Amino acid sequence: MGNEKKLGNYLSGTVIGACSMMYGFVASNVPNFVNYARLFGQMGSLPPEAMVSTQKRTFACRDVQQRGYDVPLIYDMHRITQMERDPFGEELAL
Repeated sequence: MGNEKKLGNYLSGTVIGACSMMYGFVASNVPNFVNYARLFGQMGSLPPEAMVSTQKRTFACRDVQQRGYDVPLIYDMHRITQMERDPFGEELAL
């Protein structure tokens, strides 16, 4: 889920997509690359650039260097999982 996060709110049988960010209690499945804020009634699509930046910061905290294949992998994952975000249409406004 992320650094220093409690997992108690996420043990409800829901599926959390890769590269997603959650705020509050997660009550439904969250697609890949989605910013989920149920408390505010909002979901937003996350661009791969945001995840590249997050990965770089997370790696730096762990003394790991982002390699040449890490960034294209995130872009490929975003492209491949687009069909999971498509059904939400306008709900995923940026």
